[in-house]
Amino acid sequence: MGLMRKYAHIFLCGLLLAACTAVPQPQEELGAVLFTAGSEDPATTKAGVPYMARDSRFVCAMYYQASQGLDGVVTSTFQVDNEVGNAVGTPSFYWHNRLTHAFVALADYNNLDSCPAWDASYDLTRGARTSMSEQPDPILALTLARPAGSLPEANRVRLYFRHQLSQIQVNLKAGDDNSARLEARQIDGVELLGVSEEAYVPTELSADGTLEAPSARPVKLDDYSDAHLRENKWGTSFPLFEMEEPAMGYLKSFHAIAFGRLSALRITWHEEEGNKVVHVSTFELPEQNESHVNIRDLRSGMRYVYDLEIRRGMLAVIRAEIKPWQQKEELVYGADGTITN
Repeated sequence: MGLMRKYAHIFLCGLLLAACTAVPQPQEELGAVLFTAGSEDPATTKAGVPYMARDSRFVCAMYYQASQGLDGVVTSTFQVDNEVGNAVGTPSFYWHNRLTHAFVALADYNNLDSCPAWDASYDLTRGARTSMSEQPDPILALTLARPAGSLPEANRVRLYFRHQLSQIQVNLKAGDDNSARLEARQIDGVELLGVSEEAYVPTELSADGTLEAPSARPVKLDDYSDAHLRENKWGTSFPLFEMEEPAMGYLKSFHAIAFGRLSALRITWHEEEGNKVVHVSTFELPEQNESHVNIRDLRSGMRYVYDLEIRRGMLAVIRAEIKPWQQKEELVYGADGTITN
């Protein structure tokens, strides 16, 4: 906590370029801080703000410039109590002065009815999970605000949450060369090779008023046996979850939340005639796609979509798209494992 306060003090003093003139206690006439929680800033999108669903919870830290040259930070749990994202805290926050305050808020998009661990790593391994909606999906908001009006509503703080990790989607169909005549039931699964099993999302404000980018625990190849590395030289193997409905024109689609460095995709399918041979095809990703964008190092808040053809003995990449992972509907899944751009 001492380090956090030190950072908050450096940031706020530097940002405001002002002497520490705040009163010792919150100014009662400024009142409580009112919050609205949503997922996108309307200034950056043509769509309306998708508010966080009623009863959703998040943890928020408020940094402020306190009295006698000291800095302050308080943390509280908030819950959305209506249909337009308004949230109340336990306890509530109060404006401490008319200087800039910084608000850092964290929620788990896949578990909005409970509060996330404030400073913890996220286990992304599949384990006993059966869908992407059971994975951790940390979303984070950072807002700088100061009370500018005389009424509490005029000083409402709007929190715009964004996904912190990456989403991977793989769409599969039979190749146009008809070398592998496939039906959906013959596709057994898709694996990501080389991705990290654990990710960390920083929530501590740095000296310049920003947050560090999320990080992934590096894969240590020394942890794996030679026999394992002969089968998978990238170490980790992460099975994706089958989507309830495939993308249009494809036999099956799979997806998951992941982070780190994605080195390859491995597809398993089987023949149904004769001796029912099982085929395992691995596609090692290039460093860049056809648009010269890095597709191996997964970026925070991005969605990667791979359209693949299965051909006998190989995989062919039709398209590898990277787009912002945005939510234009309510911050709650309407169906298991579904995310809408």
